[in-house]
Amino acid sequence: RDRDVTGVQTCALPISYLSLVFTLPLACALLHEKCRLTPTLMAALIIAGAFVITRPPFLTGDTQLDSRLVIGMGLKLVDGLSTTLYTVLVRKCREYHFVAMFLVTSLTGLSLTVLATSALGLFAWPDGPADLALLILLGVLSTAAHNTLILGLKFESANTVALVRCSDVPFAFTWQVLIFQVVPDEWS
Repeated sequence: RDRDVTGVQTCALPISYLSLVFTLPLACALLHEKCRLTPTLMAALIIAGAFVITRPPFLTGDTQLDSRLVIGMGLKLVDGLSTTLYTVLVRKCREYHFVAMFLVTSLTGLSLTVLATSALGLFAWPDGPADLALLILLGVLSTAAHNTLILGLKFESANTVALVRCSDVPFAFTWQVLIFQVVPDEWS
């Protein structure tokens, strides 16, 4: 039933997009942004999708929730909250110099990643040149994504940026099929 790809379940991706749901009220409260109709409708669709993706027993016919699924959903929920806080804080600090924001958020993210993977016993150095090349490529792509997100938040509202970030769901599912050969099930 589970479609694991090195421990990551295919249904975890939509849960992380709850960040849009969390960004709406936080951006309205802290940044005094308007609550518009389109992001609100998208938030309602994401909540409905997140509910379905957790595969509640009354929809699937099972007697109980899968504990691994619940743990994965909980971790992705924390990811969504972290993304929300990051988005709102970067938007709030948009007057600061771009490089300063980049360094602070990058070093914080790197430190937290090393700490978390070490605490979970998952930290490992690359095994060979191919892994090292992929790690460098990941770093370059992550840096580009990080830079564009910071620049986007300098010029656009947090709600709009959060909404646009949700547009990568179709791309993620496409890559999932093409690279990992994992076809999303009917719940995903």
